[in-house]
Amino acid sequence: MTRTLQAKLLVLAVFIAGVLSGAVIINTYEQRVQGSERRLELYDRNRDNGQAHNHESFEDYLGLTPGQREQLSEILKDSQESYRELRKRTRPEYRAIRDTSRQKLRSILTVEQRKRRKEWNNRERDHRPRSPRK
Repeated sequence: MTRTLQAKLLVLAVFIAGVLSGAVIINTYEQRVQGSERRLELYDRNRDNGQAHNHESFEDYLGLTPGQREQLSEILKDSQESYRELRKRTRPEYRAIRDTSRQKLRSILTVEQRKRRKEWNNRERDHRPRSPRK
């Protein structure tokens, strides 16, 4: 094999390796970044549709009349409001306990461990689907 042919084959191999690397990187990006965004959108849409479907299925299973369905809807709306009010009242206490615990944990960690803990938390947060608070 001549040196010219070897050089051409080497250039071709580098080109193919670049194309394959690019394809893998694009595929990984689409699956990890764009895929997680799509999964969150589907999660939110399915959750909302699922709740409505569950209520309808529950009402159908019980054989509720239209009047009972309206009453159930009002009961659920009132209980949601009660849960929101409870959350508003207890959230400051919950956050105080959480912040105190975090402060205690930080106090026992070295600087390097704190840095690694922050990286861990960021990675976990980025991979956890979050539902919007109402």
